[in-house]
Amino acid sequence: MNFIPYMDHKTVLVTGFLPFKSGENGISINPSLEAVKLMDTSRLKDRLNITVIREAVPVEYEYIDANMHRMWGQYKPDLTIHVGVSNRVEEFTLEKQANRTTYIFPDNCDCVPYRHENRSYGPDCLATDLQVDRICETFNKGLNKLSLQAISSNEGGKFVCEYIYYTSLCEQLNRSKTSLLIHVPMMEAEKEFRELAEGLERLVEICVEQIRPKSQTPEMSTYYEYIL
Repeated sequence: MNFIPYMDHKTVLVTGFLPFKSGENGISINPSLEAVKLMDTSRLKDRLNITVIREAVPVEYEYIDANMHRMWGQYKPDLTIHVGVSNRVEEFTLEKQANRTTYIFPDNCDCVPYRHENRSYGPDCLATDLQVDRICETFNKGLNKLSLQAISSNEGGKFVCEYIYYTSLCEQLNRSKTSLLIHVPMMEAEKEFRELAEGLERLVEICVEQIRPKSQTPEMSTYYEYIL
């Protein structure tokens, strides 16, 4: 049996964060990066005709300022997904927007942005053009009660996760803003990281389906048109 894959290739940039510094709120392993590393990018490539590029990001505002523009220029992603961890969430939490100001929490270098503002030029608040509520609805269909659900949020956290999200949205000011921040829960076990990775794969699939022309988008239960 042969299949006809999608003709338009897409590039997807997925980032996860390195561990937080040691201390009261430090973590030695960051679930966001562990999940990103465990994603089956080969399966996604074969299934959706996409290339997934993964980047590990230090918990540093200055690194984001110095490198995100480079990543956008180097990879030219059609979709960018930033994955962060939060101890205030229990599900996959998809953030709808990011703010330019009020970044008051110190990073791993004990630094905060000048005037607590993102250096990127843009309005006070930027929202993704992805239909976040629809992504969550599609993701949650058919999940058993023990699986992590997806929910939407307007509270990015005022830390490096929201900071990198705003930076990416600014890269898309004059075109469709196909960037997204996903917060994952704090987890410690390898089995839990794999569950996060599988959920991220599913979310990437749904997002890619959403940004593709409708003429190329089959039902979510069918990813290829098969021929005998």
